[in-house]
Amino acid sequence: MLSSFPPGSNVLVQGSSRGIGYEFVRQLVQCPALGLVFAACRTPEQAADLHALRAVDSRLRIVRLDATSEDSIAAAAAAVADAAPRLNLIVNSAGVLHDPVTGLAPEKRLAQVSPDALVQAFATNAFGPLLVAKHFE
Repeated sequence: MLSSFPPGSNVLVQGSSRGIGYEFVRQLVQCPALGLVFAACRTPEQAADLHALRAVDSRLRIVRLDATSEDSIAAAAAAVADAAPRLNLIVNSAGVLHDPVTGLAPEKRLAQVSPDALVQAFATNAFGPLLVAKHFE
């Protein structure tokens, strides 16, 4: 897939501090033909694995982006625009199924569905990627 992008292409992976997003970043920095790889996550200061990758590849840029905050998304888009004239690919991989801090957990019965949990899940899983598209367009 990446061979279809011109050399020097710039990529953003949103939700990159762990799981699928981190693996995307790990694979992308192994592609020498790519330009900058932006790893966006909610709490960069806690993303030790990203910082370890950054230590060995200066093309990796770590950017703060909270998919539930439009202000955070706009600030991340501005920071990326300052560093790269264009993005050739955006990977939205942030998602939430459970959150022990807020008590969000997968529902097993309709009686467990709560509006607050739905709002939290939709903010990250649906609204976040759409707002990322809006601000990075």
